[in-house]
Amino acid sequence: MSNSRRRRRVPPEIFALERGGVRFREVRAAKLLGEPQQSGYLVAEESATGNRLWLLQIYPINYVPGKEQDVQEVYFVRLEWLDVENAILVEDELHRSYRIDIATRAVTPLH
Repeated sequence: MSNSRRRRRVPPEIFALERGGVRFREVRAAKLLGEPQQSGYLVAEESATGNRLWLLQIYPINYVPGKEQDVQEVYFVRLEWLDVENAILVEDELHRSYRIDIATRAVTPLH
């Protein structure tokens, strides 16, 4: 491999959240599910069975043509409850934050 090609750092391990029998976690291989990008998705699954309840794109990735896609992926670095609001906070590798309302699945950029 040429030294001019950048290698992607391994994204941090993000632990799933659970509430009310539902597990919420980052999806890191969304293309295998038929989605247009690998990262940027939150999935809700039944904790007991693993059955998917829903899959939600948190942010799009605008790939630069001619550049390797794997170095352009943007993964979660933080996933936590916003308990007062019954919502989830997602922060990505680009330091962008999003509020996800788990009842409506509305995604709100925070900054």
